[in-house]
Amino acid sequence: MDILKKQYLNISLLIFLYVFSWSGCIGLLALWLDRVVKINDSKIGLIFGVNAICAIIIQPIYGRVMDRYGLKKHILYIVALISILMYPFFKFVYAPMIVDHLYTAIILGGVYIGLGWAAGIAAFESYMDKFSDTINKEFGSIRMWGSLGWAAGSLFSGVLFNLSPYYNFILGSVVSMLTIPLIYNINIRLKTTTEAIVIDKDVVKKVLIKETLLSRDFIHFCFYVIGIVCIMAVAEQQFSRYFVTFFSTREVGASIFGYLSTLQCVIEFFMFFLLPKFVNKIGARNGLLLVGLIVTTRMLFTGLTDSYIVISILKPIYGIEISLLLVSTFKYISEVFDKSVNSSVYLIGYQAVSQVSIAIISPIVGYSYLEKGFGATYIYLSVAVLAFTLISFFLLAKKNEVKIIYGVQQ
Repeated sequence: MDILKKQYLNISLLIFLYVFSWSGCIGLLALWLDRVVKINDSKIGLIFGVNAICAIIIQPIYGRVMDRYGLKKHILYIVALISILMYPFFKFVYAPMIVDHLYTAIILGGVYIGLGWAAGIAAFESYMDKFSDTINKEFGSIRMWGSLGWAAGSLFSGVLFNLSPYYNFILGSVVSMLTIPLIYNINIRLKTTTEAIVIDKDVVKKVLIKETLLSRDFIHFCFYVIGIVCIMAVAEQQFSRYFVTFFSTREVGASIFGYLSTLQCVIEFFMFFLLPKFVNKIGARNGLLLVGLIVTTRMLFTGLTDSYIVISILKPIYGIEISLLLVSTFKYISEVFDKSVNSSVYLIGYQAVSQVSIAIISPIVGYSYLEKGFGATYIYLSVAVLAFTLISFFLLAKKNEVKIIYGVQQ
């Protein structure tokens, strides 16, 4: 078998197992906090806000390391080792500490989830973007295996949760152990890789700090992230709690939620395969704007419906949104910014900025859930997304408007 094909299969299996290991934990985290730890809406919102703050701190560090060392695997090993500790952390550290020392537990949990998932998945995605360039593959053709991993994990997560709220954590720890040998087996040593990926530290620092972060196009991109990406994430944080209220019992709702999450991720899998050609045709900028319109529509109907059939149809549409968003984002970053800082732009401009926004908005939305109800809150969020999308139409850069030479916009 060709060495590049072997490497493609290796990294595809790696992202599959990594996302699979976290799917049951993250997908049902709000439900676990509600039913097992028994804390209220506002405190759950605070937890997600602190998680976001911790991710903000970790993501730029991951980005700088990855831009400095390219395809070296330091960050991947760190994320994998953190993931292995999932079950002992949530069972023996996080849950008991929330009961006795709430705010200390919230901070510690934020650091753990940031290292292992919130910043970890961003680091994996950025690594895949670099890796795909090296082996002449589309980012989506690798990232789609992560969606399949989430689908596989979600298929059992609801059932496992009903059997025991800790079975998903146990499964996550065990599966994470399998990622270590896969990371070890990543071995790309091509001349083109060295020339394209290994970058002088001083150049990266100069481009990142003096040019990219202060550029008009970076600021406009961050505005889009705040208005669309952030609100998408905040709306999903506690969606499982809203979803289960449409069914006769929470147990039935949790099981169906798991099945629909699987369907959602199967949709993601195929979308990551199909969307690169579509985005190449319409342009990355238009892809980002289309995401905003789809999110607006889904959230509006989510807030208006009182039917379990409609809410069940709306749930998997998130798979189209997230796949279109990620494919468009990486293509947009590649078109508008210097390739030498792709990891930093993604981990700071996309991930960190969205986490800052989530940290601010999550407690507010949590309070709105408590006071106004889930339905009304989703309607408010849909209006906000539409407003940000319309403004982004005038702000996001078109490919032919930007000329980049060594990181400096001309």
